[in-house]
Amino acid sequence: MSKKISTNPNPNNSISVTKPTTRDILFNLTGEFKMKKTFILLMVFFVTSCSTFTNQWNSVVVNGYNFSPFTAEGFMFTPLEYQDKYEAIGLIEIEIKPLITDNSKTMSIYGENKKFDQFDSYFIEKIEVNDILKTAKEKAVEMGADALTLVKIRNGIPPIGSQTMNEYFTIYVSGFAIKRK
Repeated sequence: MSKKISTNPNPNNSISVTKPTTRDILFNLTGEFKMKKTFILLMVFFVTSCSTFTNQWNSVVVNGYNFSPFTAEGFMFTPLEYQDKYEAIGLIEIEIKPLITDNSKTMSIYGENKKFDQFDSYFIEKIEVNDILKTAKEKAVEMGADALTLVKIRNGIPPIGSQTMNEYFTIYVSGFAIKRK
């Protein structure tokens, strides 16, 4: 498909140069185009294959916290700032991480003391918010307080790139301990 053309007038000492045909030029251009197109498609594939998508089913989560058992004991929990006179005692922060195990024998060690939910092959200890509030009250009373104001209760939010499930199930409680006057 290529023709040899002599560029030297001396036939004994001739150099032959191959002149590309139109077909060769078109094939080369389409070959380069195909390479670029293939490269772009491969890049798109690699970028999208690194990300994963997990189904997120719609759900409604309602949390309610009953402070009345503590109020009956004379201790006050409130998410608001206390408006009357008080003595500042200190800050309280509590972080509770549940026991998470893939060993069912671990569950039998705790017997009836702990309750577990199963998530895939893992057993996750159930944490009751009232138990956390009881712990917060005990700490506040130990410090000399009779109220915990500016109370915040939140579920764990794992940091980006976290590899542990424990962060998802952690519960945080914080507040400002005061002595009411």
